[in-house]
Amino acid sequence: MEIQILKGLNVSSKIILILIGIVFNNVYSQTTLKGSFCIDYDLMDFSNCITFESDNKFTYKFSGHLGTKEYGEGIFKLMDNFLIVDYNRTLPKSLGYYNLSIWENNSDSIDLAVSVYDKRKSEPIEYANVFFKDSTNKLGYTGSSANEDGYVEIKTIKDGSQIELNVIYLGFVEQKINLIRNKNYNIEVYLKEQADETGAPILHQLDTMEIVTMKSKYFTVKNNNGIITTWRKIEN
Repeated sequence: MEIQILKGLNVSSKIILILIGIVFNNVYSQTTLKGSFCIDYDLMDFSNCITFESDNKFTYKFSGHLGTKEYGEGIFKLMDNFLIVDYNRTLPKSLGYYNLSIWENNSDSIDLAVSVYDKRKSEPIEYANVFFKDSTNKLGYTGSSANEDGYVEIKTIKDGSQIELNVIYLGFVEQKINLIRNKNYNIEVYLKEQADETGAPILHQLDTMEIVTMKSKYFTVKNNNGIITTWRKIEN
């Protein structure tokens, strides 16, 4: 009789444990993340925030007093007691660029014909500075400013040396072009605005974090290095 009672107790204990496991799993499976969550810092110089959307998309931004340091976006999911964020939708950062064509002749000088454009707007940049260091010039450089059409033409001696052409305009990222000083060049330069330059995009990165605590106002996770971080919801 006692044995039967013990068996009954064991069966009841197993049922209770199973029920607890079901409830525990349901808590995580039914938990949803929505809204913006940020890490608290003692100093207010940094902002580290991630925003979860209802369609399992997220955006992330880490900023400091000098601007955005890192950013990214992708898809997230809650699996068992893990939060998985996949940076698979971040766009890679595009840079300024230039198109170059050359021709030769038997002259003792070369011509540099340069047209400067705003990369985003595809419009000419008026009065952009185009120059290169030049030991043959008493000023120490050779160059000029573009006209209202973003065009400048520079004539210099032909000697076969290498020069670094610098294209600069306030508010844009400088473009440097290496040339050999023995040919004539037509160059189209597309400068990128400095405002688009801040921050490094995060792409093709998969972060898996163990959920320590999950509440409506905050959640705490542990990364692969064992570091525990609390993210608190930002109320509108």
